[in-house]
Amino acid sequence: MTFAVTAACVGCKDTGCVVPCPMGCFLEGPDVLAIEPSECIDCAMCVPECPVDAIRADVELAPSEQDFVAQTLRRAHKAGWHRITRPLART
Repeated sequence: MTFAVTAACVGCKDTGCVVPCPMGCFLEGPDVLAIEPSECIDCAMCVPECPVDAIRADVELAPSEQDFVAQTLRRAHKAGWHRITRPLART
């Protein structure tokens, strides 16, 4: 099991959730974050830090959420989204 960022994150990008991640699994997109599932160790430390409750265990995702996560990861890999490990400055 790994964790995934759902559509509730779109437009939020609070990024406080990236701080507790011991593996640095978060990727920054233009309007949403993603978690690299091959590196997530299922620690769940990011879950309580998400202000919009957008992070879920992949086994708990509804089919529409699974589609969103898969599409987001394809976008991330194709576009080469940057890995983030610290909160981003808000503008």
